[in-house]
Amino acid sequence: MRFFFTLFCLCISLWLNAQFTCPITSYSLTASELGDISNNTTSHTYSAAGYNMPYSVVVEKVAGNGPRLFRYGTTTSIWIGKDDDDESIQPPVQEYVDVVITFSGNVSSVYLDFLGINKNSDGEEQIQNIYPQTLAGANITTGVSYLYQPGVPTGTTGGTNFSNSTKTIYAYSGNADNGRINITSATPFRKLRFRWKEVSDLSFSGPNGVILSRIQYCPVLPEIECRYLSQLQAVNDTVTGPTLFPYQSSTLNFSITNSGSANLNLSNIQLTGSTYYQLLSPTSLTIAPSSNALISVRYNPLLLGAHNTVLQFQSNDYDEPNYRIRIQGLCEGPIIAVENQGNLLSNPSTVSTQPTLIGQRDTLLFYVRNQGNRNLTVNSATAPVSTQWTLLSNFSNTIIPAGQRDSFRVIYHPTIAGTSIYPVLVLSNDYRNDSFRINIQGISTQPVQISQSVCQQNLPYLWNGMNLTQSGTYSYMTNSSMGYDSLTLLNLTVRDADTTSFTQQVCAQSLPYQWQQGQLTQSGQYQTRLTNRYGCDSIIMLQLTVLNPPSTVFFDSICQNNTPYSWQNNDIYTSGQYIDTLISAEGCDSIVYLNLYIFPTPFDTTYSTICSNLLPYVWNQIPITQSGTYQYVHATASGCDSISVLVFNVNSTDSVRLTRQECSNQLPISWAGLQFTQAGIQSREYTNSRGCDSTVYYDLEVIPSYQLQASRSICQNQLPIIWNGVTFNQAGQN
Repeated sequence: MRFFFTLFCLCISLWLNAQFTCPITSYSLTASELGDISNNTTSHTYSAAGYNMPYSVVVEKVAGNGPRLFRYGTTTSIWIGKDDDDESIQPPVQEYVDVVITFSGNVSSVYLDFLGINKNSDGEEQIQNIYPQTLAGANITTGVSYLYQPGVPTGTTGGTNFSNSTKTIYAYSGNADNGRINITSATPFRKLRFRWKEVSDLSFSGPNGVILSRIQYCPVLPEIECRYLSQLQAVNDTVTGPTLFPYQSSTLNFSITNSGSANLNLSNIQLTGSTYYQLLSPTSLTIAPSSNALISVRYNPLLLGAHNTVLQFQSNDYDEPNYRIRIQGLCEGPIIAVENQGNLLSNPSTVSTQPTLIGQRDTLLFYVRNQGNRNLTVNSATAPVSTQWTLLSNFSNTIIPAGQRDSFRVIYHPTIAGTSIYPVLVLSNDYRNDSFRINIQGISTQPVQISQSVCQQNLPYLWNGMNLTQSGTYSYMTNSSMGYDSLTLLNLTVRDADTTSFTQQVCAQSLPYQWQQGQLTQSGQYQTRLTNRYGCDSIIMLQLTVLNPPSTVFFDSICQNNTPYSWQNNDIYTSGQYIDTLISAEGCDSIVYLNLYIFPTPFDTTYSTICSNLLPYVWNQIPITQSGTYQYVHATASGCDSISVLVFNVNSTDSVRLTRQECSNQLPISWAGLQFTQAGIQSREYTNSRGCDSTVYYDLEVIPSYQLQASRSICQNQLPIIWNGVTFNQAGQN
């Protein structure tokens, strides 16, 4: 078969007829990628990770008497039925190869590009039985459509054809040509199977077979689309939300559409960022193909400024598994704040004047602040007419810029004793507090003064529900018997306790130390309480120091032969710690410790045995020539005597003579590993049971051998004969 002229443009991918339709992104293995297959293999896997695809693809020869799979050329495509025929086989065998393409996930549609489909004088080949299959390998025959494009990606449009009834691609008479087939199934499938078949014997001159130059598939996967205000939002896009006043709220709706062919599963739907955003939707959603759902987010700012959050979730979308949308919100507007004596008031608030005597006055100053970032308009500050109150205000649609303030005053001038309430109303364009209410309580009375002193240890001093802890003047308003408030002033004097301190030292052997609190046994600070002239505490503090006996430690050592050791008028014979008690300069006990170590006289015994032929034996520079016990005295590193004893034993050596007789005709002989070729004496050295040398002498005596000759005559007809165990068939010598 000759199809080289059709293969020079394998790298060109032209879509001449119907386009590949897929609801989501389709994925292709091109000719160069398919060329990664090994030569002469039954199977090759194109991994999802290695080719940036959602599914792995396995191309496998599963049956047939044809050749295995090969790479076409050096880098491109898969060669099916390569140079298959052997013309030496007669009659010729029409070969075939069954190929299965397996996807690691469901697909709905597949495109295959075939090159070099042949029918001419070189023979005919077909691609037969093209079926999608389930994972178990069952053919899917219903709901399947086939679209065949002859001459695609390159070639003659009339060169090949497809039979829908037999699911076969075949070529018209002429040279080899190409074609593209699209298989689409309403039932998702995992495998695609077809057979390359040699219909009539192909020329052995080759090259034979067809080329698979492209596999393109449409995976059954979900595809996510996110829209806000009908605008498509990509991953990590930023959405600008509404601009609100403080305490206003607005809902942002994100429409999630599944444009894919499998259920879209959203999980871990959450917001991260400003707490002024609230997720109104469930944390997980399942969206069917061609359906959509809403993710709603409420923005409810309480403070001015920009507030950002991130809407994020995970999905089973292949190329967009992690979705993030940045949301930016802005809070702007005026914020009213009313301040009195440095305190910000809530709305509504109650403020009290100082207790004011009849005929006197108390003035309260209020500041209206704009804590927002837009102009605050104060429409008015109003209050009812009163003979005891006066409102001083210039507010009339007054504009207070951001960060600025203005003021008004209220004067309290009571004419009668008792309590009076004066309500003030401030109107503004603040969204939340457009009506700010302040109730001012005025107190008018005649004061009553009392004095009191109290000891510090009796604090706090409870007076009219107040816990007082220091000197000062305190006031309390009560309702008098005449029906109006009565002011009582307390002048409180707190008297401190007296404190006296002294120190004392005492020897440890003189403990316990007797004091106010009893018997003391250790250093520390102690106190006792008495009563002074005011009836308050008088504290006496003692700083006691216990003098512990000082101690001195000595270390000494002697040899055992120098005992006894004399210390503090005592004779000591053994190692150990010894204690004596003296008197220190402070008059306290002083303890002296002696740690004495007596070096024992070392005594060691050595046992040694040698053979007599190794004498003399030298030990501590002493030559020794016979068995016995020897002693040597020397000094140790500490200067004390050390006695060494040697128990010495001498073992004797042995000598043995062996004799043997042999005939001369048995020479040479081997005896005890020695070679003898004549009579004589040889020796060998051994080690006896005591480990010493033992000599064995081998004495060989050789006895001469002798030869006898006998003859005999017999008749020819008596042959063969046996003579002395030897068979003779003819005259001769043995």
